[in-house]
Amino acid sequence: MKFKFKSTGKDIADVLSDQEDAKIAASAIPIGIMTPLRHSRDRAGVFEMHYNIVDQVSDNLRNLIQTNHGERLGRPGYGANLRPLSIELMGQKTFESEAMKRISSAVGKYLPFVSLKTMTVHRLRDNETELPQVIIRLEYDVQRLGKRKILDVIVTLAG
Repeated sequence: MKFKFKSTGKDIADVLSDQEDAKIAASAIPIGIMTPLRHSRDRAGVFEMHYNIVDQVSDNLRNLIQTNHGERLGRPGYGANLRPLSIELMGQKTFESEAMKRISSAVGKYLPFVSLKTMTVHRLRDNETELPQVIIRLEYDVQRLGKRKILDVIVTLAG
């Protein structure tokens, strides 16, 4: 019996390239899911994943700061709980100290390997929703990795 391989659709170069891509994908072990969730396009799996520990820590820190108490299913105390600071504290200097206290407490409890260094707050107002928002810039170290990073997080305070 004779076989004809004309219609297989792939050159040997394509086959080798696919095998190399599969080896690279198999050798990289995913650490966690990227947020916000998005479908994976280039690697196996349903969602895009983090393959770098520093990126995963940054993503986890952002989620921790933006989460308020009662928003995480099964963990009612999870988050920095910044929304209740609302508009009353926006004009006072106590906002920064109270926000830092809440962020430090949440990081100490849920991400103890992160060492916070500095925090700056920039106030802004979203013209579409008229809700007060702040940009919190954190400088932090990831212990045992020797990496210093800067993270900007936008937090909507009321609504």
